[in-house]
Amino acid sequence: AGSFVLPVANGAFALSTCQFGKGTFRESKYGLAWALKLFEKWSAALQLSYFLQSLPENDRANGFATFEGGILFRPSANLHLGAHLFNPVLNGFQTPYGKQKMPFAMRLGGHYAFSDMVLLAFEAERDNRNPVLIKTGIEFLPVKQFAIRFGASGTPVRYTAGFGYATRRFSADLGFAYHHNLGISPSVSVQFGL
Repeated sequence: AGSFVLPVANGAFALSTCQFGKGTFRESKYGLAWALKLFEKWSAALQLSYFLQSLPENDRANGFATFEGGILFRPSANLHLGAHLFNPVLNGFQTPYGKQKMPFAMRLGGHYAFSDMVLLAFEAERDNRNPVLIKTGIEFLPVKQFAIRFGASGTPVRYTAGFGYATRRFSADLGFAYHHNLGISPSVSVQFGL
């Protein structure tokens, strides 16, 4: 995964990409986003997203476009609350067997910073196919630029852990998720800002 962010006036433009899988099975997501500070404590963002999927049984990759957006409210310096909508138009991949719709999802969550060293994150996610999924995590910063993270979500239970390093213009994250049926899945993220 990676992203490029360009700050402008009261907002920012961003390009992002992420990929899952390799070889004959691969899913990719590309995004073009705009974020804007609306008021002193309110911000919003909108992203146009393009998904691409390669399967061994298909001659070529299938893709589709959709959008997502969110809003952020900062009632205090320590508490941030947000809402996010993904794919409200129910777009999806066109396959030989018909349209495979990507779910519509809504997330509500936030984080609370107990100090400069400890942050608690929480989220409730609901899509049009599954019941509400509760997620929580904690981040420790033993030194200013290095983070250690642990998290859990339920039904099915999934555990996560990771490390992060950030400077003013660069950040890198390495994470691992454990699922009782799928085992361990690693993830990597690198971000550069101007």
